[in-house]
Amino acid sequence: MEESAGRVLNNAELTSIIFSNLKEMALGDSGSEVGLYPPQKIPAPWKRTFARLARTNRTMFHASIDVLWETMTSLEPFFGTLLLADLDEKGGFVRPLTYNCEQPTEKDWERFKLYSGHTKVLVLDKLPPNSGVSPEWLAYLVTSKNMPSPLFPAVKHLSLSSIDNLSLLVAFYVAPSLQGIRLSLGNTQEAQIACHALAVSISQNARLTDFHFKSPVEPKALKHILDMRAITYLHIEVHAWFDTFPPLSALNGLLSLRELAITESLIWRITRGDPYPLPSLDIEGAIARESPLEHLEEIHAEGGGVFQFQLASAVSPRSLKKLRLQFTEDEGDEEISLIPLVLAIYASRNTDLQVLEAGCIYPYEYSAEHAGSRPLLAAVAGLQALKTLHLGEIPFFSPNILEKLFCIAQQLPELEFLGLQPPILTFDDLILPRLSILEGIAKTSPRLQVLKTQFDFSQMPEDDPMDYGSNHNLEKIVFYSEEGHFDEFYLPNELQLAKYLDRLFPRLKVVEERIEASTSPEQKNGPGNVQRYLHSFQDVRARMARESSRYVA
Repeated sequence: MEESAGRVLNNAELTSIIFSNLKEMALGDSGSEVGLYPPQKIPAPWKRTFARLARTNRTMFHASIDVLWETMTSLEPFFGTLLLADLDEKGGFVRPLTYNCEQPTEKDWERFKLYSGHTKVLVLDKLPPNSGVSPEWLAYLVTSKNMPSPLFPAVKHLSLSSIDNLSLLVAFYVAPSLQGIRLSLGNTQEAQIACHALAVSISQNARLTDFHFKSPVEPKALKHILDMRAITYLHIEVHAWFDTFPPLSALNGLLSLRELAITESLIWRITRGDPYPLPSLDIEGAIARESPLEHLEEIHAEGGGVFQFQLASAVSPRSLKKLRLQFTEDEGDEEISLIPLVLAIYASRNTDLQVLEAGCIYPYEYSAEHAGSRPLLAAVAGLQALKTLHLGEIPFFSPNILEKLFCIAQQLPELEFLGLQPPILTFDDLILPRLSILEGIAKTSPRLQVLKTQFDFSQMPEDDPMDYGSNHNLEKIVFYSEEGHFDEFYLPNELQLAKYLDRLFPRLKVVEERIEASTSPEQKNGPGNVQRYLHSFQDVRARMARESSRYVA
C-alpha cells in the first residue's frame, strides 16, 4: 500500500494534473480574471497550502513552485532573496539592491536558475522607489560567468511600467522569446528612449503575437512595431500628425492582425496650433478599397473625427465582427460631420458585423449645417448578423433619427442589445418616438434582451397593444429623459405604462429611468413603481399557472 502511494506521489504527470486542478480552484477563490493585466493572484491561504505541499517530496516541490513562481510581480525574490542582497537595519532590502556583504555564488545562481525556470509571466508594474540594482553591482552581475543565459527562459508574457535598470535589463533579456508584452513607460524623454530601444529589440522576435503599448508611440519606434508580421493583437497610442509618422495605411502590412486597439494621442493634439486638415469626403472610394487584412475581426478606436475618418478609409477590413469607436473633441465643429461617414464606411465594408458601438464626447453645441446620416442608415440596415447596436451621444443632425433607427432595428433579426441616445440638437428639438413603436419591436425582434433609449411619454397608449399573447424575451429596458419631461409625463402614468409593457414583454425583469439633468450628471432614478407593478403582474400569472396545473392534475 505504501509502495503504491509512493508511486502515485512521485508520478510527475499525475502530480501535474492534481496541481493544475488545485491552481484552478485557487484562482477561482481569488476572483481573478484570466489575462496578463491585472495579473492573476493566488490567495494567501492557497499559497501556504502549496508551500506545505512543496515539502512532501521532490515531485511535489517542482509542481508547487511551478504554481507559486509562475506569475511574479517583482524581481526582488530573484535578485534579492535568492542572490542574498544586502539588508538594512529593519531587515528589508537596501534599495537599489547591493551585494556588499556577500556576493552571489555559483550555488546561489543555480538556485536562481531553478526558480526562474518556472516563471512564465512577469508583471513589473508599480514598483517601489529606487527599485533595481546599483549601477556598479548591476555591471558585476551582468559580467558574472555564473549568471544563467537565457535569464528567464520560460517567460512568455511581460508587463512593464518601470524603467529602473534591472527591469529594463530583464526586459531586453526576455524580449526574443516573448509571446505578449504590455508597455506603459510614460512620456518622459528617458521613457521614450527605452520604448524605442525595446521596440528595436522586440521587432526581431518572430513569435510575438500580442503587443500592448500604453504610452504614445514615437515615429521611429512605430516603424519597428509595423515590422512585426506575426502580431495578432496590437494596442497603440499614436501621434497621427507628425510629418515623420508612418501613415495609418502602414497597418495593412500586419497581415496576421486579429484585433486592433488604437488611440489618437491627446497630448499631441493639445499642443498642436494649426487646424486639422479636413480629408476628402469621398466615402465611395474608401468603401470599395481592397484590404489585405483578412483576419482582422475587432477594432477599438479612440480619437477625433479626422483621425477616425482616415483610419476607417485606410485600414477598415471586410472581416470585422466587433467595432467600438469613441469620438473625442476636434479643433473645429465641422469635423463632427465626419462621424456618420466613419460609421458608414465600416458598416458598408463589414456586413458580418455583430457588435457596433460608438460614443461621442463633444462639449460644444451642434448645428444644422453638417452632413446627414443617409449613408449610415443604409449601411446599418444591411447588417443582418448584428447583435449589439449602441450609439451614444452621436450627432446625426436629423430630428427624427430615432424613428429611423427603430425602423432599421426591426430589420435586424439577430439583434440582442439596442441602445440609442442621440444628443439634443440646437436647431430643432429631437423628435422622440411614441411608445407604440415598441409593438413593432415585439413583433419583429424576437432576440432583443436589452433596450436603452428615449420615448415620448406625452401620449400614453390606452388600448392593449396587440390582439395576441406576446412571448418576447426582452429582459431590461432603460428610459432616458430630460429633466422636467420625465416628471410631467412619465410619473403620473406608471401603472398604465406597466400594463402596456407587460402585454408586450412578459419576461421583462428590469425597468430603469435615467434623467439627463442640465445641472448634474446622469441620474439613475431607481426601478420606480413600473418595475414593481410588472413584478406583481408576473407573480399573479405564475400563481394562476400553478393553481391551474393542480386543477388539471
